[in-house]
Amino acid sequence: LAAIAAGPFRSQRAAQPGGSALAVERARAADALGCPVNFFAGIFTSMTSAARIHVEALAGAIGARGSCTPEEARGHAYCSKALSEMGYAPHTEAFRAPLSVWMPYALASGLALLAAFLFYTQGGAGALAGAALMLLVVSSTFLQLAHRDNALRWLLPTGESQNVWAQCQPAQTAAGTVVFVAHVDTHRHAWVMSASGPFLLLRTLSTLAPAAYIGLLLVCIVRLFAP
Repeated sequence: LAAIAAGPFRSQRAAQPGGSALAVERARAADALGCPVNFFAGIFTSMTSAARIHVEALAGAIGARGSCTPEEARGHAYCSKALSEMGYAPHTEAFRAPLSVWMPYALASGLALLAAFLFYTQGGAGALAGAALMLLVVSSTFLQLAHRDNALRWLLPTGESQNVWAQCQPAQTAAGTVVFVAHVDTHRHAWVMSASGPFLLLRTLSTLAPAAYIGLLLVCIVRLFAP
């Protein structure tokens, strides 16, 4: 929002010296959020007025915005109103999403372990059950990576979420398209994101896991037809 608003807010400040434009924007944000205008006074002082007012509103007045929570919905509503006041025509697209980004992958790993257990302990029937489970895991994992609906999501609790977007029409023939994307939700900070070492472990396992799923699926299929 701050990046999109930089131009309009600069012109407002030039036209209204003495910081009155910032006061106007604080009043707009307070009205959008239903909180006292003095909530925003003096929280941030080292960034532009346009950026500061949006940070104060999202991080301060609304606060933590967990995935699929009412606070996330308030954040999107604020973004939609801010974009509308900038002269854009915002669109809100609702959808259902898992309550945690990690849950589908954790479920996939659990089902893969179950398939391996059945394969090694239940003979031919276990190989058949393992192949069925791994077919589900492999197809759902790649659909999940592509942000498509899949069976893993069907087995997990979900909640209402949304996207807000707007399009800036070019003043003349466009040479290309630029897309600005940002998260409105503030999902919990995972341990694997806390330092370079754990993150490297995550990237390694994330690369190896799909290959291991495919390998286990092939082993189960071969076992079905092997003497």
